[in-house]
Amino acid sequence: MLVKTTRAKCVFELMDGEEISTPCWVNPIIPRQGKVILGSYAKAGKTACMLSIIRALVTGENLFNCPRYTIPEPANVLIFEQELGEAGFQRRIKKVFHGISRRKSVKYLSRDSDVSFSDHKGIEL
Repeated sequence: MLVKTTRAKCVFELMDGEEISTPCWVNPIIPRQGKVILGSYAKAGKTACMLSIIRALVTGENLFNCPRYTIPEPANVLIFEQELGEAGFQRRIKKVFHGISRRKSVKYLSRDSDVSFSDHKGIEL
């Protein structure tokens, strides 16, 4: 006799169960095990948004000064900037990172030809 088992579970059991926490970089919108993709038209503010997220991660301040978007703990950040170049990137970071302690760890690579997101080959940083 063939006994079938199913991996499907009852949605109501999940709903009634204990809350399952998801560790986040930014509660509740950026999970640690997830990926963030910002997409929009040119000049829509993608870089400004990304730099605001980085500022919050580095300082531990709420994202966009919104009490809903908390940072559980400050983090070190490495920025891969492949579009603006150093001059454009410098102009942007001066606006966003003004007043942040210089002891915070924010590093960047700008237009580094060894960085490629289209394959699994890594680089030594």
